[in-house]
Amino acid sequence: MNNIEKISDRLLDKTIDCLVEIRKITSDVPISRLEEILCLEWRKRYPNTIAPCLYRRAKEKGGFPPCYKGPTETVNIYENDESRTLLEEIEEYQVHKRAMDRFAAMSDEEKFRTFVKAGIYTEEGELTERYGGSAPNPENGQ
Repeated sequence: MNNIEKISDRLLDKTIDCLVEIRKITSDVPISRLEEILCLEWRKRYPNTIAPCLYRRAKEKGGFPPCYKGPTETVNIYENDESRTLLEEIEEYQVHKRAMDRFAAMSDEEKFRTFVKAGIYTEEGELTERYGGSAPNPENGQ
């Protein structure tokens, strides 16, 4: 028994994620073997799933490559009532969430004024060039 079974799901996922990062830098065989052992442990705990960190990496790159034949589903081990998700622990996320909550509470007129002030829309309601519209961007002075 190698005691890997005693590692929590979250630590297992984070460790796999770290090892993938290390593998990008080095081709150290022992690290690759440890990564393989941890992935096998993941599949033992959650058959036919992929570790959340690997799932996230695949989705960020546009999906799984055609040559990949492994599992393409994952489980959410970071969402439960007893603890915060990793995202919620990040200060930037908390600031973003507060701003989005304030924005959601605004009236439609207040939201529109915010878009105009940010240079997304003109006073006339036209989308600016920077955001895919045809209206000149405000800093162009037009």
